[in-house]
Amino acid sequence: MSFGLRTFSSTGVMELDTTSFTYQILHNELLDFTATTTPRTISIPGFDPDKCSAVLLPIDAVDDSNRDTHATAMPYISLAPGVVTVLSRHPNETDSRFVTLIRVRLLVMRFRN
Repeated sequence: MSFGLRTFSSTGVMELDTTSFTYQILHNELLDFTATTTPRTISIPGFDPDKCSAVLLPIDAVDDSNRDTHATAMPYISLAPGVVTVLSRHPNETDSRFVTLIRVRLLVMRFRN
């Protein structure tokens, strides 16, 4: 390899280089929880939780002015082979203050072939 990045362990063994590690965007979508708190189940062919990751990037700021009466949480994400599910709150949460009311970008990436 004449260019790129290699990562070595403390014992000098190469653990990662650009021939074994790459990012590939599998899915990119804007999810809007401002109008509805309905869970989103997104089918993503090739998604494998052992080789892929999913990230939620907030688009809107959370309104902290009325924290006691307004939703202030980030969405909850659940991963399964071929599927990413995004919920407006943690599945065990019952308090309505912990529901998201913002827009987020879902970015799904493969990091290992």
